[in-house]
Amino acid sequence: MHRFGVLIFMVSMGLNMDAQFSVTPTDSLTATVNVDSIYSIHKIDIINELTDSLGLTWRLIDEEYPEGWSVNLCDLGQCYTGIPGSADMQSVGPDEEAFLKLVLSPLAIAGEGNWHFWVYPTDDQDNYLDLYFSIVTGEVGLEEVAVSEIWTVGPNPASNFLNIYSEHNSVLESVQLFNINGSLITELNPNSQSFDVSYLPSGLYFIAIYVSLETAPVMKKIVIE
Repeated sequence: MHRFGVLIFMVSMGLNMDAQFSVTPTDSLTATVNVDSIYSIHKIDIINELTDSLGLTWRLIDEEYPEGWSVNLCDLGQCYTGIPGSADMQSVGPDEEAFLKLVLSPLAIAGEGNWHFWVYPTDDQDNYLDLYFSIVTGEVGLEEVAVSEIWTVGPNPASNFLNIYSEHNSVLESVQLFNINGSLITELNPNSQSFDVSYLPSGLYFIAIYVSLETAPVMKKIVIE
């Protein structure tokens, strides 16, 4: 994308054309994460530069990332399963911050993901600012792939009980359950192969299966209905 003259300077400083808001740390966030990460969080803050409250809207312009990655978005006011096309954020007061936050679980899949958003004052789409996220994960070893393939989690979707089993009768060291924001919900009893999930709200979750506390976990994505 080409920008000229004063526009180049203003966008590079993270300031929109009418100085209604600025962004930090940058309008183009790049990061490299370990492919075996349970999750990683990538956040751009949006600061209200007005002396009055400001309503902001974001719109997803483009996204591209490897099949199998779990990518969810949070803004000021709500977290989403996946990334919807657009949404209005909660209004912010003077000098207060809104944000866009990507929560990524690569699930042991190497690759690169790129996302392009517009952020603009609500009802003023022409006065938008481009925000970019670019995230790269490293390669995963063949041994890790083999370990992942021997574990089965089901049923998926689940409503009452979730079963974790291995065709090779491998022993579990630890089992952890995370929500879509990467927050640890509970540690499950590794001595059991069946877990009660009936008390959990419906949504997307991640299971981290540890066969050794000295190695990266096997990550599985599940839906609870």
